[in-house]
Amino acid sequence: MIEFFKCYPDTAKKLQATNNWTPAMYAARYGRKELIEFFINNNFSLESNSPYTLVHAAAFGNECEMLKLLIDIFKREPTPLSYE
Repeated sequence: MIEFFKCYPDTAKKLQATNNWTPAMYAARYGRKELIEFFINNNFSLESNSPYTLVHAAAFGNECEMLKLLIDIFKREPTPLSYE
């Protein structure tokens, strides 16, 4: 998956599902730490105009380690709503 994003960064940075989730949100949902790190380190769009955040996505998937990573390491806001 990371190879695709490396090969086609312009296209990959524009990807968004019909529910407005970004690839980073799905990576958080499914606990894909290596993808989250890649997205953050390569300035990919992490969230969109969805009312949900990366923290929500990780919580939906019961991904406790991802939640710890997002909140403790990447300093994502653990608020219940996204106001951005």
